Amino acid sequence: MKPKIHARRKYLINKEIQLSYSWLLIVCVGLVILVFGLSLWYINKVHLDLFHQIVGEDALPKAYIDSIQNQFLIGIPITIVLVSLLLFGLGIYSSHKVAGPMYRIAKNMNLIGVENHIDTVQIRKRDQLRGLADAFNHMVHALKDRMYQDMRLIDQVRMKIAQLHTGLKGESVDIDKLSEQVKEIDKLAIEMKNRKQEE
Repeated sequence: MKPKIHARRKYLINKEIQLSYSWLLIVCVGLVILVFGLSLWYINKVHLDLFHQIVGEDALPKAYIDSIQNQFLIGIPITIVLVSLLLFGLGIYSSHKVAGPMYRIAKNMNLIGVENHIDTVQIRKRDQLRGLADAFNHMVHALKDRMYQDMRLIDQVRMKIAQLHTGLKGESVDIDKLSEQVKEIDKLAIEMKNRKQEE
């Protein structure tokens, strides 16, 4: 039986990015609604005024025309407000798919510098930035491999130093053996130095 995976409950993860994305949506669509609504209002006004001139006051009273025009002018801001609320929620929801992975990647990057703790990033199926997360995970695996190799070299150096120390404590010192151990330690130190220069 698979363990239950809990869905995210907090949708506003990176306020700056998510709110700016939502406001961008609201401004763009709000301007379209405003321009389109005012254009319709003007076209409607011109046609109703022309129709009023043709049929006269008895067939189409001027008060009725003004009422229709006022409904347009009231409907435009109401539409902008309702669509803005919808777009705000939609913007937060859709930008959440980017902000979540960004938050996890940034959090793991900070842990590398502070705690020397390296961990991969797991992102959800529908999240964006999968390529960035994969590149980050590849980097983490490469760093772990590098750390493992460095630790292995350090252990080898420590072992050779311990052998050298043991050899120096003995009653008879074999100079050739000691010289060989010093050369091996020097070789390991050069290998470590070369690895650091490659970084």
